[in-house]
Amino acid sequence: MQNSTFSNWSDASTPRTPTTPSHHSSSPNHPSPSHHHNQVTADSQHMATAETTTPPTSRTDLAVPSPPIPVNVHPMRTRAKDDIFKPKTIFTQANKSIVWRAVMADEFNALINNKTWDLVPWDGTKNVVGCKWIFKTKYRSDGSVERHKARLVVQGFKQQAYIDFTETFSPVVKPTNVRLVLSVAVSLGLSFRQLDVKNAFLHGHLTEEVYMCQPQGFIHPSFPNHVCRLRKALYGLNQAPRTWFHRFSGFLLSRGFCQSKSDSSMFIY
Repeated sequence: MQNSTFSNWSDASTPRTPTTPSHHSSSPNHPSPSHHHNQVTADSQHMATAETTTPPTSRTDLAVPSPPIPVNVHPMRTRAKDDIFKPKTIFTQANKSIVWRAVMADEFNALINNKTWDLVPWDGTKNVVGCKWIFKTKYRSDGSVERHKARLVVQGFKQQAYIDFTETFSPVVKPTNVRLVLSVAVSLGLSFRQLDVKNAFLHGHLTEEVYMCQPQGFIHPSFPNHVCRLRKALYGLNQAPRTWFHRFSGFLLSRGFCQSKSDSSMFIY
């Protein structure tokens, strides 16, 4: 029985060469230190990979790729879209530039030709409001400079109620009426015409006595202590929108237009 059992064990096995036991060899139940170190390193790498890798929550995550990062492909580039803004120019800086001095001179001469004010001596009792130059640079769509613009505005916050101004209300067209007129014109096949009045507020005539100091850089050398008595409105005055509306509505009424009772800013011919 022992021989039969031994023969069954040895039939399927290949004869092996006996080896001499060595004192440096490790027992099968006690792995070597190097093998243990490699196994620990592999396990730690596997754990780190398992922590950093997030398994998909469903089969959809494996099938659908992640959406691409949105890219601004708008054909027109502007400074505002690129968050490029230049600091505002003040008078002390603009007065050192030949370009800005020429722009201010053009604006000042246009106001003089428009007879916007008269130089009068100040008696010391009238309220005199200040003025300020506002500078703006207009750019084209490609970022190049189109033109420089300077505008003289009045410091309306220094005006005194019932002395420098009385009423300031100015009607504004209602958006519903604009849509109504456009819909009627489209349904009847009519054409549209529009116009833009340049420096509209400068055409309004003042009924109050408003005094303003002389603009910076353009103080009259012969009358440095004189002030400007405004004959026409300037941007910044509290009553400037109202004076312009009165001037424009009077012109339309004189040409045969009728003012709407429901919307005073709409005129019908």
